[in-house]
Amino acid sequence: TPIGAARAGRVVLSEWHYDYGRTIILDHGEGLSTLYGHASVLLVGAGDVIEAGQTIALVGCTGRCTGSHVHFEVRVNGRAVDPLSPRAIAAARDLAQESSKESRVIAKAQESPRDKAVVRKLVTRTKDTVTTVTDTLQQDRVVRRVEVILVAHGQLRIEIVREFRLVDDILKLVNERTRIWLVDDDEDEDEDEDDEEDD
Repeated sequence: TPIGAARAGRVVLSEWHYDYGRTIILDHGEGLSTLYGHASVLLVGAGDVIEAGQTIALVGCTGRCTGSHVHFEVRVNGRAVDPLSPRAIAAARDLAQESSKESRVIAKAQESPRDKAVVRKLVTRTKDTVTTVTDTLQQDRVVRRVEVILVAHGQLRIEIVREFRLVDDILKLVNERTRIWLVDDDEDEDEDEDDEEDD
C-alpha cells in the first residue's frame, strides 16, 4: 500500500529512525513537518523535493509495531501536535462560522469599469477546513482565481493562499503562501477563568 505525502516539501530524513523503523520526515517550511513511520520500503531520499500526494514509501511494520500501518505525525517546530483533537474540531467550527454561516455560493456580480470583470465567490466548510475560492471572470471565462484554505488541527492553524492566472488558455499557479501558527492554550484557560469570575 503506498504512502502519499500530505503536502509538498523536502525530505529531511529517509532512514531507520528509532522505534519508528524505516521513516521519512518531510519539511514543509515555516516550522511545519510530517513524519511517516514503520514503512516497508522508502522510495525517496534525503534532499528530494516532493509534491503533495506523491508516493514516498510503502506501508509496513518495521521498528516497534505489531501490525502493518503508517505512523503519521504533524509536527510544528519539531513538536508533535494532535491534528484531530476535539478542541481542533470545535475551533474549526468557530472559524467556519466566522467565514460563512453555511456552505453556499455567494454570487457577487461586480462589474469593474476598467475591465468589465465579474467576481464570483464560493465558500465551503468541513469539520476542520474553510475554503474560499474567488474567481474573476471576463467574458464568462475565469482569468484569475484565489483560493484561501484555512485549516484548524488541534492547536495548529494553517492558512494557504494560492493565486492562479490564465496563461496560454490554462489557469496556472503564480503565487502560493502558507502561514502556520499555534493557538495558545493559556489564552483559552484565561478566558474560562474570566467567565467563572462573572458568575
